[in-house]
Amino acid sequence: MDVTKIDTALERFGAKTDTFTQIVYKDLNKYAKEMEAAFEENNAESLHIAAHSSKSIYSLIEADGALEIVKLIEQSSYNGDIAACKSLYKRLHPLYIRVNDHLKKRLGE
Repeated sequence: MDVTKIDTALERFGAKTDTFTQIVYKDLNKYAKEMEAAFEENNAESLHIAAHSSKSIYSLIEADGALEIVKLIEQSSYNGDIAACKSLYKRLHPLYIRVNDHLKKRLGE
């Protein structure tokens, strides 16, 4: 996954880039926590909502690799296939960490 695409996507917001980056960072972490909670609760509906919300963020920042996986999680959770979601999440998690670390770095954290 090319993090320079993330920078390009964020910088489209011009003077509001830093504010937008903070929002993306906060929301991405919120939805990751919601996905993990949904797995713990074995709740496909909550997982579907969190995946759908994550999909919006990954799409907005053009994190293509993560976006493709989260789309699959969204569909699998819609179908109630938690086992498939867990397998997909194992592939998503390292990408989430990479995006999250990149956003943290941009924010100077």
